Amino acid sequence: LYMKKINFVALLGISILLVLVLSTVAAPAYAVKPVSHKNKTPFEEYPYGGEIKLGATVSLTGKYATEGQRILNGYQLAIKDINENGGVIVDGKRYNFTLVYYDDGSDKTQAAQLYSKLIDQDKVDLLLGPYSSSIVLSVAPVAEEKGIPLIQAGGASDKIYQQGYTYVFGLYRVASTYTQPLFEWLNVSGKINEVESVAIFLELSAFPESVYAGALKYIHNAGLTLVGVYNHTSGSLTDIPSQVDTLRAKGGADIILAIGHYADSKAVVDAIYTKGLRPKIIYGTVGVPEPKFVEELGKKAEYVMGFAQWVTNLPESEAPGITQFVQEYNETYHEMPAYHAAGAYAAVQVAKAAIEAAGTFTNHTAVRDALRSLDIKTIWGRVKFTETGVIGGSGYMVQIINGNIETVYPNAYKTHDPVFPIPWETGGAVSIDPMLVGGVIAVIVILAVVYFVFKRKGA
Repeated sequence: LYMKKINFVALLGISILLVLVLSTVAAPAYAVKPVSHKNKTPFEEYPYGGEIKLGATVSLTGKYATEGQRILNGYQLAIKDINENGGVIVDGKRYNFTLVYYDDGSDKTQAAQLYSKLIDQDKVDLLLGPYSSSIVLSVAPVAEEKGIPLIQAGGASDKIYQQGYTYVFGLYRVASTYTQPLFEWLNVSGKINEVESVAIFLELSAFPESVYAGALKYIHNAGLTLVGVYNHTSGSLTDIPSQVDTLRAKGGADIILAIGHYADSKAVVDAIYTKGLRPKIIYGTVGVPEPKFVEELGKKAEYVMGFAQWVTNLPESEAPGITQFVQEYNETYHEMPAYHAAGAYAAVQVAKAAIEAAGTFTNHTAVRDALRSLDIKTIWGRVKFTETGVIGGSGYMVQIINGNIETVYPNAYKTHDPVFPIPWETGGAVSIDPMLVGGVIAVIVILAVVYFVFKRKGA
C-alpha cells in the first residue's frame, strides 16, 4: 500500500511536469506573455506626424469678452487634453492639435477678415467658431467659399442654418428654442395659471431676434398677454433703465424676458432691482449660467432664471468625461464651467473624431462628409448633425438659488426645485430705489445736524 502511494505521487508529479513542459514548448509566446498593440500607448504605437492647425477668432475685448474668454478656455483645455492623451491618429501617425487665434474685438467685420487670414496666410486645416450669432453669420460665408469646415459653438441664430451652408456645423440648440424650457415648466408645473403678462427687453441683433420669434409663439400658445417690447441696439445699454421706468409706470409684468447676451441680461436685472420692479419671474437668455453673473450682480442675481445649452450634472452615460472636465476646468480656471466653455471643448472633440473618421485633415471635403455622418458622445452629450448642420433637442433652465447655479428643469436633471414666485419680501433680491435711499440718508443727516445744534445751545 505504501509503494502504491509512492507510485501514485510520483506519477502525479511526472504528469504535472509533463504538462508544464509541453505547454512551454507548444504554446506560442503571446499565450504566456501577451503582447498586443492595445496595451501600448498612442505615443508608443504611432510615430509623431506633426501638427494639425485649428483656427479661430475669439472676442477677448468688446461686448462679448466674457463669453469669448470662456470659449478660448474651452478650446485650449480640450487641445491640451487631446495632445496629452495621444493626439489625433491619422493614417498610422500621431498628430497634435495647435490653435491659431485672434481677438476679433466683438466685431463681425473684423472677424470675417481674420478668418480669411487664418485660411490664406496661416494655412489652418480646420476652423473653430467665434462667439455670437452675428459674428458666426459674418464668417460662415468665408468658410463656405474656401471649402473648409467650420465647427462652431458660439452662434445659435436660426438664420445660420437657413443659408444652405454645407461646411458649417453648430453644437448649439437654435435660438428660437431658448425660452422653451420656461414655458414647458410653467405648463408641466401648473404655474401657468399664476401668471398673466409678459414684458420683453430685446437686443436688436441676429441671435436675440431669433429668440424673440420663438418666444412670441410660446407666449401666444400659453395664452399670456404681451404688455411691452423694449428694444435697445447691440452694445448700447443706456436705454434700459428708462425703459424699466416706463414698464413700471404701466403696472409691470408677471414675467420679464431679457433677450440678449451677457451684458444685456446683466443690465436688465440691475435695472429691475434698482427701479423697484417686482415680477414673479425674471428669465435671461444668456448670462445666468455664468459664474461671473453672480459675482458681478451679487444678491441682485438671486432667483433669476435663465437658459443653458449644457449643465454640469449631465450623467456620464450621456456625456462621457464630463466629471473630469468639470473638475479640471475648475482647477485650471478657478471657476465652474458654463456652457460656453463646454461647447468649445466639445467642438475640439468633434474635430478630432471627424478627422480620424475621414482619415485625413488635408482633404476638407472628406472631413466635411465625416462631420455629416458623425454620431458620437462628448462632454456636451450626443452630437449628431442634421442635414442643415445643427444638432437637435432642447436646452435646460437654471436658476440662481442661494448664490448657486441650480438646474431646475427638465426634472430629470433637476438639482433644486424652482423658486416661484420671486420672494421679494422674504429674503429675495429686495428692490430698493436709490433715490429713496438717498432721501432717507439726507433726512437722517439733517436731523443729526439739528440735534447737535440744539444740544450745543442747550449746553
